[in-house]
Amino acid sequence: MVIYNQIAKIIAVCRSKKKGTKKEVINEGFLKEDYGLIGDVHADSNTHRQVSLLAIESIKKIRDLGLDIGPGDFAENPTTEGISLVSLPVGTPISIGEDVILKVTQIGKECHIGCAIYHKVGSCIMPQEGVFAKVIRGGKIKAEDKVRIIEKQEMNGKIEDFSIQRVTEKGRDRVEDIIVKEIPLTIFLNNQELVTLLCTPGGLKYLAIGFLYSEVLIKNKGEIEKVVLDEEKGVIWVKTNEDKNFVKELMFKRVITSGCGKGAAFYNLVDVPVAKK
Repeated sequence: MVIYNQIAKIIAVCRSKKKGTKKEVINEGFLKEDYGLIGDVHADSNTHRQVSLLAIESIKKIRDLGLDIGPGDFAENPTTEGISLVSLPVGTPISIGEDVILKVTQIGKECHIGCAIYHKVGSCIMPQEGVFAKVIRGGKIKAEDKVRIIEKQEMNGKIEDFSIQRVTEKGRDRVEDIIVKEIPLTIFLNNQELVTLLCTPGGLKYLAIGFLYSEVLIKNKGEIEKVVLDEEKGVIWVKTNEDKNFVKELMFKRVITSGCGKGAAFYNLVDVPVAKK
């Protein structure tokens, strides 16, 4: 049985700048895709152990022996509650909060007897009950974020398994990895087609509203009357309280790619000469 109760969650987020030491609890952190927790010494795009997780239920086993320990003392990043991490098969996708997706890559590890954690605690539970994962989709992470196992059918059309060639300091090797797919999302504002974004298939309502806000097409959430998303068609309609007309202001609709610097592909060939000026 994987779930202890119906509400699995994060109870602490921890990080450290040195290896072999306990981690400090922070208010919130940011997990970067294919890297790990920003600011943490273990974050690395060249490893499958980008994030370490440990259940508070495991920590309590040692605490019951009379030791004063808590989240971060075993150098885990997120400390969870309500989910039996050690029961998860390697390859299991886990969602945290609204955006983050992790993939379990390893259960347990070799414990270094000389590390600060072993000297403080006298024993270590990470070799048996520590869980390691890769960051498939990044985002903010904080205490009280919900944690759940993603069923395989939920990920259909969102991720794909690929055989990729990884280049590291040690050379080249071919490995199996999970790649997050991109989808086109067309935004309509007050029934006017505005733009098509190429994006990862998650948090689409937040993405659309954030785009409109960043482009100063809406000034605050109070202007929004209704947001309707059709995930199957890849279309989202945003209706504002005031019926704004942007046709005169926006000459051509755009396709915004996910490239560095917000790349733009043009909707209309007439648009190309304008961009060259």
